[in-house]
Amino acid sequence: MKKLLLMLVMAASAVTMQAQKFALVDMEYILKNIPAYERANEQLNQVSKQWQAEVDATPSWRKRSRQPT
Repeated sequence: MKKLLLMLVMAASAVTMQAQKFALVDMEYILKNIPAYERANEQLNQVSKQWQAEVDATPSWRKRSRQPT
């Protein structure tokens, strides 16, 4: 009986220890409070808009992929 009780306590403690390895991190809050992230994100948006404008300005015949002959 003591062995069974000891095994149950050990199993319960192992489950409890495993559950303590997880945490919830609010990455949105962290990244919003880092000025360098905000600047990098704005630069990325600017480059993305520039590239999209270049793609939109490309003639339609160049946008099509080449068909194998």
